Amino acid sequence: MKFNSGGVPQGGIYVDIYRPSDPQNPNGGGEKLGTYLLESCTPKTGGGLTKRPDIDGGPNGWFIIDGDVEGSATIQRNVAVTPTLENGDYFDAGIRISATGAVLDERFVIHQPDRPVDAGYRKMSVSVIVDQYATNISPRNPLNAV
Repeated sequence: MKFNSGGVPQGGIYVDIYRPSDPQNPNGGGEKLGTYLLESCTPKTGGGLTKRPDIDGGPNGWFIIDGDVEGSATIQRNVAVTPTLENGDYFDAGIRISATGAVLDERFVIHQPDRPVDAGYRKMSVSVIVDQYATNISPRNPLNAV
């Protein structure tokens, strides 16, 4: 799929981005801010490694704790019709593939958005985290036009 803003063609998928109506209950619904172009998104599973020394001079021990799925994304916005993104805004998308080859429909919550950069069009770099407790996930059909 192609998106052309200011003569700059970009590949990616369109996503509908929402702002929660109640930040204390993000699964209670939200207000649609608009349709944005997701240029790139790189979610990956995090983890924490803790090493502990063996005080008796033996080998050290360690353990790994799985972390959240986090990453970064670049999002284009139409300056005329879409507002700047804020912490807690979210979009649903099927970006990752499971071990069985199925598309994982997930909710990506935006945090630490940069201010938009003007490159002949507006784009923002954001961090995303997968909401593991999201309900009513409904990704935008990537075949539908804006």
